[in-house]
Amino acid sequence: MKYTNSYKVSIDFLPWFDKENGHHKLMYVHMYEELGGRVAYGEIQMMNDGSSIARNLIETEYKGKIILKDEKPEGLIYEIPIFIINRNFENNYVTLYFICIEDKKFVTDLHQMEYKKIKETIDALYPGKKEFRVETDIQNSELKYYQNNETDHDFIERLCYSYKHESVFAFGWEGFMIKETYGKLNHKGENEKDPPKIWLREDANLEQIDPNFRKYDTEIYHLPYNPWENAEKEDEDYSEWEPENLKFQKRFDGIKGIQTDYLPLQENRKYNLLYMRSNFFNNFRIRIFDMPRYKIGDVIVYKKEGIVQQPNITIWPYKLFLVRSNELFMSTEECNEFDDGGFRFSWTSNLMGIEENGSLALGTESDPTDQ
Repeated sequence: MKYTNSYKVSIDFLPWFDKENGHHKLMYVHMYEELGGRVAYGEIQMMNDGSSIARNLIETEYKGKIILKDEKPEGLIYEIPIFIINRNFENNYVTLYFICIEDKKFVTDLHQMEYKKIKETIDALYPGKKEFRVETDIQNSELKYYQNNETDHDFIERLCYSYKHESVFAFGWEGFMIKETYGKLNHKGENEKDPPKIWLREDANLEQIDPNFRKYDTEIYHLPYNPWENAEKEDEDYSEWEPENLKFQKRFDGIKGIQTDYLPLQENRKYNLLYMRSNFFNNFRIRIFDMPRYKIGDVIVYKKEGIVQQPNITIWPYKLFLVRSNELFMSTEECNEFDDGGFRFSWTSNLMGIEENGSLALGTESDPTDQ
């Protein structure tokens, strides 16, 4: 049956908790999602009455839906498709391990195919809800995209890194999402630059788990460049020998040739890979004892009260953060499982700072370590 905790957060798990199959009740659920190529996943433990109906459902059903809802006014709702990849039985308890996808073939079956148009390819191959909150910046509509003995998941991941400069994506709890890092649309369709309408502050229901630290990933400020088009970086001018059908990128580890038509894809991919794996100005986790109003990929305002050292100067120079990951843990009073902080319910998010003292880290700024 549907479970609601003291924070008025409810979880329903269909078909296991519906009326016809009401032989299971929740013990705990633990789920995780993040920006990038990893498919969201989780586990849920239930206790059943030992009936043949309960046993048959556990043994034969591989698909389901988790409905996570904040029962408070204007609370968020998540409808999460799941595919069960493993089961663990102990007496009348069963733990189901799942990925948040409607069809396992998305991550298992290999294909050798050729496609055109990057957005339409992603749209056709992803088996579930899709949110394209930004258009691709690849202008050449005649490019061919080759799926080389890859799963649809691996192929789409590769396309997503090349889709648009300064964009982020996720195979999240609810489905696929791609957007500008700090752009026009959050999960509600609001303009994040208008300014962000989702604010957080430290209080009794929110704690910052990790300490504050700055870690600059200098590689992102020193991207590959074409030695023929950037003669000022070279000791000699080789422009007269530049090939017509190849473009070259030079890095500290050598020079790589790329077919001219595919250079925008490669440039986007290289930058976005560095971008999404970096920490920029700051990166830490917060734990919330409630269901937040933001979702994966949203840009929010997080205000931490700084200690004034001099007039108008505090130790907290950050404001804008990208929601990089979400982790949910919920257990019932009958269960002996707790999260890593000893709590029965928590929502842990990784926040990635994209601003320091009013300066945005969106790829156009200079390397702060070059001072």
